[in-house]
Amino acid sequence: MSFREMRETDVDFVAKVRASAAPFLHNPKVFSESEVLSWFKRQDEPVYWIVSFKNLPIGYFRFQRCAKDTWQIGADFHPDWIGRGLAVPAYSAFLRWANANFQVRLVSLRVLASNTRALHLYSKMGFSILEETEFDFEMQAEMGHLLQVTSSLLGTNERKG
Repeated sequence: MSFREMRETDVDFVAKVRASAAPFLHNPKVFSESEVLSWFKRQDEPVYWIVSFKNLPIGYFRFQRCAKDTWQIGADFHPDWIGRGLAVPAYSAFLRWANANFQVRLVSLRVLASNTRALHLYSKMGFSILEETEFDFEMQAEMGHLLQVTSSLLGTNERKG
């Protein structure tokens, strides 16, 4: 797995992946390429990171600081790569990369209550529920705990990444 900042040339890829993931997002609006480009040009610092596997882009991570040492994370993968067992290896690699590049103590996320697949993944990875509504869950974990749990999970899956 490799990661890099989103570039302007990634706008069409990000727009397509986000459109395919829209039913699982808090804002299910499908944005046009021009809307994604406009948003991209307004960013002061990187928020989206393209994830590649075997030199092919497979999705992106959203990662941004929401407090001094707390970062919010999320990911969307291209439909061709969903269900191939790459979520844990991708998250594990991204978390290791983020830990080496940023000061991260806590990682948080919000996930729709209807997205049971993601809820299972995040729980398995070591996130705990902080707040639950009928609509969504706020989850959080210490970075060290996430690194330990995802590394442990990869003990049986290392050949995938």
